[in-house]
Amino acid sequence: FKYDAIVRRIEERIDAKFDCQECDSVWAAERLILGFGALSSNDSYMLNHLYRRDQIPCPRTFLLEPADKEFLKPTSWASILGRRFKLTLVSELSGTKVASAEFVFTREWIKWVKPLTKLASIALTGLAVPVDGAMATEFKESASLLDKMSAMPEGQHRILTGPAGQRHDNNIRVPRESLTNFSKFLEAIGLNPRDHGMDLAPAPDDRWLWMSPDEVPVYSPQEAATL
Repeated sequence: FKYDAIVRRIEERIDAKFDCQECDSVWAAERLILGFGALSSNDSYMLNHLYRRDQIPCPRTFLLEPADKEFLKPTSWASILGRRFKLTLVSELSGTKVASAEFVFTREWIKWVKPLTKLASIALTGLAVPVDGAMATEFKESASLLDKMSAMPEGQHRILTGPAGQRHDNNIRVPRESLTNFSKFLEAIGLNPRDHGMDLAPAPDDRWLWMSPDEVPVYSPQEAATL
């Protein structure tokens, strides 16, 4: 059973019990929580880590730019079909660049990337560790492009609904299915984050973020970092 679900039922005083099909028993939330309490701190961390990795299968922050520097003003998603772009994975904590790859947009990949553009745009301007100088300028430019792409029509005659310039708060969420598809896309272009040493770890503000290889051991137990 998921730890968060057990805690929620206790906090909200929900009387419904958990039915375990494997042991053919019914468990109260208060009794199940005792099992979690008996875990060592490292075991508890690893359990939480596995759960978070299932919920956040890939980084939600990245840089995106046209490989052809002359193509700087896309007007619709149809206009970028067949165009070569460059995507760079960055730490969600500090913005540290980890790995880059160039790819050509296909129709399927457009569907997989589009839902993440608004979230990535906001994330680039709200990193846990602020950036400055040339990096800040680069991130601002990429965030601007991603923000524009998030509002682009899908084709010449189909316009997305919603008022122009609509703002989203920093807690914007995307469906887990969209994160799963984006994870598949990263794998397809050779940017599986774990292959490049990235992993999830809790930041000082308790948010679980995908971090660079150098940051992972600083914010997580070594045993969990090697899962």
